Amino acid sequence: MNIMFSFLAALIILHVWSLLVWTHWQLDRREYLTKRFFHRRVLSETSCLHYLLPEKNDPAITNKLRHPKTFQSLTVKTERFRKTFMPYCLRHFGRVNASRSI
Repeated sequence: MNIMFSFLAALIILHVWSLLVWTHWQLDRREYLTKRFFHRRVLSETSCLHYLLPEKNDPAITNKLRHPKTFQSLTVKTERFRKTFMPYCLRHFGRVNASRSI
């Protein structure tokens, strides 16, 4: 008899449900801390990291777009650089009208 369990059912049977919840909580917390650091420490005009940001897009053009981005897109040559802090934050948190403020 071939019995197939889903991943969640296996976790419940093995009493490792807390492992899944803990992992999800850690990912949410990491996302929150990254976003908060980017908004508080990098976007600030007086920040020593502000010079790392690319040029801002023209607001006259971005106001007409559905999904405007504040900064110009970075040209990345390697996958390793694309996964670093600054390109990640510009892709995920670099919107003109952020839905939530931190």
